[in-house]
Amino acid sequence: MAKLTKLRQVRQALGWTQGELASHVIEAAEARGIRLGALGTLKGLICGWEQGKLTVSQTYRELLATVYGTTPEALGLTEVWSRNFPIVTWEEIRRGVHPNRGPSPRDPVIGGQLDVSFDPDGVA
Repeated sequence: MAKLTKLRQVRQALGWTQGELASHVIEAAEARGIRLGALGTLKGLICGWEQGKLTVSQTYRELLATVYGTTPEALGLTEVWSRNFPIVTWEEIRRGVHPNRGPSPRDPVIGGQLDVSFDPDGVA
């Protein structure tokens, strides 16, 4: 039997599929002005998080807590992921962001280089 992580237990207690959770996370991100990847990609991340194979980034920890109306700690999300920078919003890119949260020349959602201009469609 697969290990039931707290994250999976909470989702299942609500009777949601991983796809339904992904849709709620996307809605929460859009409400904050955050652009996420495709629904299928997010479903894959959720699967990895629930199996304990992937660590949840700070941004997703906050989004999941918002969706579930609780804290990241209550969801069992205590390990902090630090491979890439946090997700930035378009508004932060327009304002100019802190050097630790700069846009990437390929994708402004993933942290990267500064002094890169972007059009509203996200093309460098």
